[in-house]
Amino acid sequence: MEWKGHRDASRVLMWLEQTATEHHVKERRLDPFATSMRDFDDVSPNLKNIRAGQPLTVTDPRQRITDLRGAGLIESNGTTLSVLGVSTLDAWEKYGVANAEKEDELSRHVLLLKEAQRLGDSKYMDFFDYWGEMRKHFDPSELINNWDALYVLNYLDYRRSDFCPGDRYRAENIPVSDINFDLVKFAKSVSGSEQAVMGAEHIEHAIKWKIPRGRHRATFCGALEIILSKGSFTRYMIDHYGFPENPRIWSSLSQAQGSKVERIVSDNFAAREGIQTSVREISLPENIDFSKVLTDIPELEGKYKPEPTKDSQRGGKRAKKVDYINETIQNDAVGRLGEEFAFAYEQWRLRDHPELLEKIKHISKENDSAGYDISSYELNGTPRFLEVKSTLGNMENQFFVTENELKTAKEKGEQYVILRVSNLESNPKCCEIRFPFEGVLDLSPSTYTATFRHSSLLADLSVVLDDDM
Repeated sequence: MEWKGHRDASRVLMWLEQTATEHHVKERRLDPFATSMRDFDDVSPNLKNIRAGQPLTVTDPRQRITDLRGAGLIESNGTTLSVLGVSTLDAWEKYGVANAEKEDELSRHVLLLKEAQRLGDSKYMDFFDYWGEMRKHFDPSELINNWDALYVLNYLDYRRSDFCPGDRYRAENIPVSDINFDLVKFAKSVSGSEQAVMGAEHIEHAIKWKIPRGRHRATFCGALEIILSKGSFTRYMIDHYGFPENPRIWSSLSQAQGSKVERIVSDNFAAREGIQTSVREISLPENIDFSKVLTDIPELEGKYKPEPTKDSQRGGKRAKKVDYINETIQNDAVGRLGEEFAFAYEQWRLRDHPELLEKIKHISKENDSAGYDISSYELNGTPRFLEVKSTLGNMENQFFVTENELKTAKEKGEQYVILRVSNLESNPKCCEIRFPFEGVLDLSPSTYTATFRHSSLLADLSVVLDDDM
């Protein structure tokens, strides 16, 4: 990242100066394990010993007790298993992975995350949230493979005074392969303060110290991706990765170990989470009168601030258990339903132009990275590129615009249209927001949070999950 001359260069230096005041350099955590736990292989034997009231079989039992407590697997007294520890060990034993085999770590991580998800453990839900945010902006398989770059990003994502350098990596579409920690060089090149240089050196030292101990993070993130991909990443993880030795160096799993992972994913997605039955079915109303669905862009009056959502404050505890997978599936369903509405709306618009009607394409069904969902036409034959933003609620609710979508909008110009669709289930309405968006939307990085513009609008800078897709 070229920080010299960057518009945020001064903010980066201030961020580094604040880092220098910390006794232990902070990162945005992405796994629950202490750095002393290079691997997760001795956790099963240790949990079994604690359950049986026996001493731990490690050279430093006090440190390992601290580690297991930090991972939420034992109670604060250090002598009994937590609810999560009991359920996780039971699951490991059920699937035959309550052992010290490193090659079974992926299976153990998947089961641990499924149990934490089932119990609504707030710490683990934060990991789901963070990984869910990262996979929107970076290739998740590349993050898992390049876990040295992943550590760098975790430190750059720690927010101080409402700023973190990691936001700029997202906004400027920096690929994972180009992520490295270069802030020491930057701070020295611009003759930054002694505090700024010291802060950069502290982070650099922390990263170098953690990378050799980070095998568990790579495996943990692989398990997160398996779950958030609804199992589709499983075969890729088994075939291309396996057990991590060093960044970009992996040991293959045996056929038996790979089969364990697949069985666990298959069993847990279908039976334990009830994915096929717990998501509420949604559908469009019958006989929509498309002549009445188009409305004006909302004009907000008075002070307006988007209502806070369940994830609007990073790092805060969740008020209630959230079923991350079912919530994600429900959000996907809203998005698909909105696109179904939009496609039907475009067909209605071009009903008197058969030569254009037959050319409408539902792009996102084949390519969800195009930056728009539907390619259509204006009545005069001019191309029209629709990005559909849907909600079951009111049109005024906040929604999200990705960096890729904004980049595509700039490329397409006035041919790019955000079709905002609201009240999908009851009384669908839509408005057209044509690029450029200035004067209509307030966009806040990093996945852009969009709200209809008002002079007194209070910007919401958080990146959250919502039913608005």
